Amino acid sequence: MKSISIIIPVWNGAPFIGACLRSIQPQLQPGDEVIAVDNGSTDGSAELIARDFGWVQLVRAGRNLGYGGGANLALLRARGAALLIMNQDVELLADCLVAIRHRLAADGPCLVGGKLLYPDRQTVQHAGGIIHLPRAVADHAGYRQRDDGRFEALSEPDYVTGALLAIDRVIVEAIGGFDDGFSPAYYEEVDFCYRARAAGFRVIYDPTVTALHHETQSDPQRSFAYHRLMERGRLRFVLKHFTPDQFEAFWSAEQTWVHQTTPEFARQVGVPVYNYMLSHLPELPAARAAACLVHCRSRLISPGAGLSLCLLGQRAHPTAVRRAAAVRGRRPHR
Repeated sequence: MKSISIIIPVWNGAPFIGACLRSIQPQLQPGDEVIAVDNGSTDGSAELIARDFGWVQLVRAGRNLGYGGGANLALLRARGAALLIMNQDVELLADCLVAIRHRLAADGPCLVGGKLLYPDRQTVQHAGGIIHLPRAVADHAGYRQRDDGRFEALSEPDYVTGALLAIDRVIVEAIGGFDDGFSPAYYEEVDFCYRARAAGFRVIYDPTVTALHHETQSDPQRSFAYHRLMERGRLRFVLKHFTPDQFEAFWSAEQTWVHQTTPEFARQVGVPVYNYMLSHLPELPAARAAACLVHCRSRLISPGAGLSLCLLGQRAHPTAVRRAAAVRGRRPHR
């Protein structure tokens, strides 16, 4: 059976990290290791780990690298034949690591995700990931539904959540780690799963891999800041992975969504997100997307506003700006 390096990015996780680590220790086998990367916590998380869990390798990043950045830092020192990346607020249930080892052995190099339950142990949080087209909205199969036997089938979903993500080392050696461009959070595991599948590896949901996830059930995290990060991740994913045909469908649906947003959401989320993505287009192989981003942002600022208003102060790629202008039938300002 494969040895496993368990990697936990930690940021202000003092209320959860103790239970997380205590759930792991009884399931470890010789050759396994646990690496906790503290992303500049200010609540004593790193001190708690150092004091109470001496068997854990503690890496102090010194700043918040986010989920992907923290995981990448740990990957540099991980020695296991397999890697298990998990959130600080996840607790492994009985035989979780046994199930992961079995699946990795049975299916060759692959990615494995499992069934995550809320702390009541009766409500599903994740039973495989779904990307709803054409806008690439991420979703969880079984989300907030009763764990009543409907989610017991092995499957190959669009992605599996990064809250509990097992990866054969061969995959990381083939495609690299997480894309830091998604930092600090959201869609980095979706991107990783799509990259792995494009390289010929399977993405598997195994319902015998089970854990508890303390993600809140009352949605207080659905703030404007949360939505800005989620929308940034969604757009980066689209620009990286969509085919021309998928992008055309996305463009149409995105404009419809823009028309339906409230003015406050547009001001707090839509405009900042499109601004951010336009400023980061040069690092992405998708300048063709600038026309969509500029057009949608113009609708958020003021329906029918001229393109010149949209581009004030922007650093969009010149070719992308010209394409955006062509879409609106106007000449770009120089």
